[in-house]
Amino acid sequence: MIIEKALVSLHNLRTAGMEVSWLFQRLEQILKAKQLMAQVPQMKEAKNKCDEVFKQKQGQLVLMERRKELREIKLQEQQREMEEVERKLQEKKREKEELERELMEEEKQVECAKLEANDAYCATKQVGRSIADVFLTMKAFAASCVMDGLLPSEL
Repeated sequence: MIIEKALVSLHNLRTAGMEVSWLFQRLEQILKAKQLMAQVPQMKEAKNKCDEVFKQKQGQLVLMERRKELREIKLQEQQREMEEVERKLQEKKREKEELERELMEEEKQVECAKLEANDAYCATKQVGRSIADVFLTMKAFAASCVMDGLLPSEL
């Protein structure tokens, strides 16, 4: 309040023609500083609230960073598991391909065996027919020898 009165007095002196502008500026600066000093308690309270919010946010940030690290670790584990599954899948595919090759080879061998068995069956039938022909020829020869009297009829 004193400074405000001094400013009014200086204003009157300046209008009267006295050079007091330097003092006028100083008093205005002092008044402004006094007004700012009056705001210090609210500023301290605002700063304390900001500090509190900062601490809370800092704590939350630490928790978030830890959760992020844990997720990254879990993601790395998942990646390793997926790589292992992929490796096993490739191994199983190779085993399947090998089994398919073996199966195809077995099928070829079965087909060859069927053909050989069929050939053997045909050959056996042919030999059987040949044997039957030989017996028929021998029987006819024996019959003609009996008719010609070359062999006795008791055979």
